[in-house]
Amino acid sequence: MIQVKVLIVDDEMAIRNSLAAYFEDAGFIPVMAADGESGLELLKSGDFDAVITDMRMTGITGETFIRTAHEKYPALVFLVHTGSPNYELPTSLADMQCVSPTIFLKPISDMNVFYLEVCRMLEGR
Repeated sequence: MIQVKVLIVDDEMAIRNSLAAYFEDAGFIPVMAADGESGLELLKSGDFDAVITDMRMTGITGETFIRTAHEKYPALVFLVHTGSPNYELPTSLADMQCVSPTIFLKPISDMNVFYLEVCRMLEGR
C-alpha cells in the first residue's frame, strides 16, 4: 500500500494539528509547516503528494507559496484552506490543473469532503 504524504501549511497551530490528526487517521502521512517559507523548505526534504495551504499567512502568501512550489515540484496537487469567506482563486491559480477549484473554508464542518477532494486530485495525476 502506497501512503500519501501531505504537507499542511497554516499559521494556526490548532488548524494544523486538526488537519494532521484527521489525515493521519485516514492513512496519510501528514507533515506540518507554520508558514510558506517553512513549507518550501520541507518540500525539499521529502516526496510529497499533496499540499493543503492557507492563503493569508505571515511571510509569503498562499498564492506565492503555490506558484513557487509548483514551479519546483510540478507533480504536487494543492488544496486551498482559508478563513476568508469571500476568497476566490485568482485566475492564474484557477487555470492550474494542480490546484483544486474547491475552496475549503475554516472551520471545516465535514472533513470527509476535504479528504475526498484530496483523493480526487491525486487520481488525476
